[in-house]
Amino acid sequence: MADSKKKLNVAMIGHGFIARAHSNAFHQVQRFFPIAYDLNLSVICGRNRPKLDAMASQWGWQEVATDWQEVVNRSDIQILDIAVPNVLHAPIAMAAAQAGKIIWCEKPLAMSLKEAEAMAEAVKQVPNLVWFNYRRVPAVAFAKRLIEEGHLGDKAMIRQKPRGGDIRALKQAPGRLAICCRTPWILLCISTEKFLSCARLRTHSHGGAT
Repeated sequence: MADSKKKLNVAMIGHGFIARAHSNAFHQVQRFFPIAYDLNLSVICGRNRPKLDAMASQWGWQEVATDWQEVVNRSDIQILDIAVPNVLHAPIAMAAAQAGKIIWCEKPLAMSLKEAEAMAEAVKQVPNLVWFNYRRVPAVAFAKRLIEEGHLGDKAMIRQKPRGGDIRALKQAPGRLAICCRTPWILLCISTEKFLSCARLRTHSHGGAT
């Protein structure tokens, strides 16, 4: 029986750890979910040619490229996956939106609220998503049900203790605080439409609570 799935050609910008995670996801997704598309790993793009060649060989990317702007403007590419350092998310995403691509962008979306708003405006006319999404995790779905059915009562506080890796990251780059601590807030927001009467985020570092 012939495969009737529509083929979508994927281009990924980036070749670091997150790019490996995304590559693995592309290979695994059909083993978990009945998707209507065949994801073809067309081209991976970055600046380090030896690493690109290694990534292409390990994960089955058909081509390598070193100019992301050329990749974005290729007519044979339908999906543009952004797996680069955070500071490059906005220019690549906005160029991809202008080129009419489906855009998949790694978290965090942007470096500032203003930048994120500009990106959101730019991609209104194209399918898009931000990776690292917990909306469909069974535990989150269960928590959402408990909240909606009133089993947990009024929500007044949320507390997070970062993992060891997050603490080390904070010591090296304090600006990552919002990145490390955003997930509980995201889960809370998507789990209920009710507003908190009082909310507190408590984080810990080696020097004590802050």
